[in-house]
Amino acid sequence: MLRSAGKEVQHMQKPLVLMNIKVDTVISDILGKSGKAIIEAILDGNHDPMSLAQLAAPRCKAGKETIERSLEGTWDVVHLFELKQSYALYKYIHTQTADCEEEMDRLLDEYTDGCGTYMQGYAPTR
Repeated sequence: MLRSAGKEVQHMQKPLVLMNIKVDTVISDILGKSGKAIIEAILDGNHDPMSLAQLAAPRCKAGKETIERSLEGTWDVVHLFELKQSYALYKYIHTQTADCEEEMDRLLDEYTDGCGTYMQGYAPTR
């Protein structure tokens, strides 16, 4: 699942590059807090570089003006659709991963309770 999520990150970067949006060059993690906020705003229809740049966290190394310049591009409907699909699939994969971790934790708790085993060093993902 994690490989699939990584592929979707690449699938998100492709339409951004094709639209000449270079946010990945100024924000180190396009799926960190700032990157997600910008991508979600773009998908919600906000294509104003100035207002998008304001969504970047203050701790971003690049200044707001640099981020703003990286968000100047063409807003092609086809590429926006591709970005939307890839982002939705990325979020779905992470939801499925969290569900799997939760189920594994539940099953391990059930197993250890049933046999009286203490799992030293084990910390559930919850």
